[in-house]
Amino acid sequence: MAVPMGDLAARLRQARETKGITLEQAEEVTHIRRSLLFALEEGRYQDLPGDVYGRGLVRNYARYLGLDPQLASQEFVELSGGRPEMVVPQMLSEPLAPPRAYGGWLLALGLLAVALVAGWYIYSTYISGGSPLPRLWFQPAPSPEATPPLETAEAEGPQETRTAEPTAEGEPEAVVEPTPEPTWTRIELPTPRPAQLPSPTPETGVLVQAFVEADTYVEVTLDGESAYIGILGPGETAEWRADEQVTLRVGNAGGIRLVVNGYDVGALGASGQVLTVEYSADSLPGR
Repeated sequence: MAVPMGDLAARLRQARETKGITLEQAEEVTHIRRSLLFALEEGRYQDLPGDVYGRGLVRNYARYLGLDPQLASQEFVELSGGRPEMVVPQMLSEPLAPPRAYGGWLLALGLLAVALVAGWYIYSTYISGGSPLPRLWFQPAPSPEATPPLETAEAEGPQETRTAEPTAEGEPEAVVEPTPEPTWTRIELPTPRPAQLPSPTPETGVLVQAFVEADTYVEVTLDGESAYIGILGPGETAEWRADEQVTLRVGNAGGIRLVVNGYDVGALGASGQVLTVEYSADSLPGR
């Protein structure tokens, strides 16, 4: 059954029921309160908000139900007794705000700055006795003539002591005390010691020295026999000797540094890299 065009409430309710939509579902999708939707479908336009909000509510609900939103909004205005929105531009005969006079303010600020600088100059020069402006240049170095050379001062040596002799009035003359000769003390600086001294290079066999910088898992095999399995921490050192061959399997190649028969192999690889290295008496690094 077709609903007449003038019955907006009935057409909205029929469109919703035709689509099988409940008021709860419409409220969840359109975010319009169910009480407002119910009042709109019953034609209780006086229970709806003002014209602007009411027209927006009708447009959104009509668009959601598949109806023409503009036509529904116009019909709502006619049924509710409101007036359509109309924006009429207005011409102002006077400017919104009087122009600001920036020139006077800038002139006043400039004069104030000049007065402050002049006052500070007069105070620092004639009242406090200080220098009017800080010196930003370097003072010239004193000429060599002002300071006597060290050789001349040493050549003169300490002054002699004169014994007090009585004068005609019987008063002794002043005694000049000798100037103490400066003494010089030579300080021997200690020779820096290396953090770790490698063991002497063996004439035969294989000597592997390990210097650990980060936690590293290590397995050591000497001449085919297991010699060590464990984790070495930062700062720890270890060395292993074998007659023929030393095999190492490390779990953090970047955290351990090796010295083989006095030759610094360095870090074995990247941090976290797992690898196995072998050193034999016939093929030593650095040879």
